Amino acid sequence: PQGGRKHPNQELIRIDKTNILFIFGGAFDGIDEVIKRRLGEKVIGFASNEADKYDEEALLEQIRPEDLQSYGLIPEFIGRVPIFANLETLDVAALKNILTQPK
Repeated sequence: PQGGRKHPNQELIRIDKTNILFIFGGAFDGIDEVIKRRLGEKVIGFASNEADKYDEEALLEQIRPEDLQSYGLIPEFIGRVPIFANLETLDVAALKNILTQPK
């Protein structure tokens, strides 16, 4: 078989991806508003009650593939990611520990 678009004359190299783990990450600033919209919570408003607000960490745990699509990712990419995991925010002490106490 031949290569791809950029190098059509190059020999195609096949890679066995059976035991390879791919990890995707990102900040996704504003994804919480997409999740709130799906859950029916007010994103903006003066009459919002503190008790009605979701804890941000708990909110991000409710992410679904359709939230990522509404955020702007293409379905072909989202379909290749079978598991979503939310990482907790690190505070200054945790970041300092990571940088100064490598294991």
